[in-house]
Amino acid sequence: WEEARKHGIQVGAYHFYSLRYPGKMQAQNFIDTVPLASDSLPHVVDLEFVGNSSQRPSRLDFQSDLLEYLDMIENYYGKRPIIYTTYEFYDEYLGRLAFGNYPIWIRSLFHEPKNSIINWTYWQYKNRGHIDGINHGLDVVAVDLEHVPVKRLPLVAQVVERHHHLGRA
Repeated sequence: WEEARKHGIQVGAYHFYSLRYPGKMQAQNFIDTVPLASDSLPHVVDLEFVGNSSQRPSRLDFQSDLLEYLDMIENYYGKRPIIYTTYEFYDEYLGRLAFGNYPIWIRSLFHEPKNSIINWTYWQYKNRGHIDGINHGLDVVAVDLEHVPVKRLPLVAQVVERHHHLGRA
């Protein structure tokens, strides 16, 4: 974290949200772990079924817990968190009405997400990308430049397809 910052690389943290623990507890753990820095990237909360608890709260209970988590993170860090999710999780627990004010980072490896279903800001369309000098596969993400100006993109986001190349012009 600190070494990256010393070299001018923006940093941000990523939290895999557990369906097993209350949102308030997870947010407090995040706050206790991740330093407060005004120049950090917005933090990301990962919401998906794969690798998660087999416990499944009701949609209402989950949404209440998640909103508490998101509010605590936004209030502490001063930036709206980004929600990373899959279609399956989005359909089951999120929905546009409840979380439409949060930037959505959708993972959809087989087809471009439709804005009529999910108004995405970030789209992970590949999980085996390559950059010289890195010896493992990378996630490749498109950014909707209507929502994220180029000047705000971190160095890592140089592998970006502009929205008009994705049929969004």
